[in-house]
Amino acid sequence: MKTINRFALATVLLLTLVACERGQGIEMMTQINNDGRTCIRTLYFHTDSASLVSSPDTLGNDYVHVGQDWRRQWSLTKTTQTPNLDLPMTSAQYDSLHHALRQQGYEGRVEDTVLVIAARHFPTVEAMSAALPITIDKLPLTAHSTLRKRFRWFYTDYVFSETFTSCDSLFTIPITDFVTADEASYWFTGRPQLYQSLPGSGMKEALDDMEQRISRWFNANLFADIYAQIALRYDMVQDAPVSLERFMAQRDSVMLTTDLLDEPALDVTQFVGRALSDYYHTTAYASVLESPEVAQAIEQKYAIYAALVGFNLQYALSMPGHFIDFDAIPLTGERLVPHDFTVSATSRDVHIWAFVATFLLLLLVIGGVVWRWRR
Repeated sequence: MKTINRFALATVLLLTLVACERGQGIEMMTQINNDGRTCIRTLYFHTDSASLVSSPDTLGNDYVHVGQDWRRQWSLTKTTQTPNLDLPMTSAQYDSLHHALRQQGYEGRVEDTVLVIAARHFPTVEAMSAALPITIDKLPLTAHSTLRKRFRWFYTDYVFSETFTSCDSLFTIPITDFVTADEASYWFTGRPQLYQSLPGSGMKEALDDMEQRISRWFNANLFADIYAQIALRYDMVQDAPVSLERFMAQRDSVMLTTDLLDEPALDVTQFVGRALSDYYHTTAYASVLESPEVAQAIEQKYAIYAALVGFNLQYALSMPGHFIDFDAIPLTGERLVPHDFTVSATSRDVHIWAFVATFLLLLLVIGGVVWRWRR
């Protein structure tokens, strides 16, 4: 089970939330046009060298996948100082860039310096969200957007929101079985602020307790994932002590017979095996638990957890006028764990013509009053 252990180690990051460089430099710009209806979405990301030269039908990396319906270009920066050139790159362009980088002493990969810029125009924000080209280890990320345009004489307000669906469906056991909804939200998003009134020592004690319960929740899900893989292959179990229905009904009871929930998630499979052996007094499940099929299935599930940890998207927004309300918070995998994540903003486009027209109207009214007074 060495393969499983390697991926299990990666999932510990989700528990400890160690600050590190994550993702692959994804940035997504959403531009709301002045008509208050149409929009443009632009993605900035890196891809591999083969894709830069060949520009396949679907271009991207572990998280972004854009098709031919996106205009795909490349540049060395996002600024206008360097032009955007159409993909695919020519072999001459790639070789020339490689040579120039080596002359400057750069020893890294060429593709790490090349920024892919993919843009697409949409008739509505709803259509834009429906075509979101983001996946987390082949799991599509879904979103829903709304845009309202509120006209006033002196200004027009544009109210936009985009809500990304939570990835809580990845976890068999709800996090609220171990912490409250507010605690889960605070742990993964920082909101709501729960401990403003506590002294430092009290906050540390509360956070330590919360961390332990979050860790227990995650370990419980690892246990449930492995347990479910055994259930899917229950016909492979020789001399099973109970039926499949009873086996599933007793999952939580089996889990509580071991100290799994208080262990670091380094080798959950051995704890599952020990729990099954202690509870049923048999080794009948060992062969299935150690089978290559179960190892591969669990490895794939751990890969999704690891991808969730690594997901980090910088969300940029452009709207008519100036922002009067916009909190630019990065969209990370952690923020998708407890609940949906919403980006919202309000901008105000001031009507200069309205002020001019009002001023002229006032002058006309005042002039009329003065003219009548003089008569």
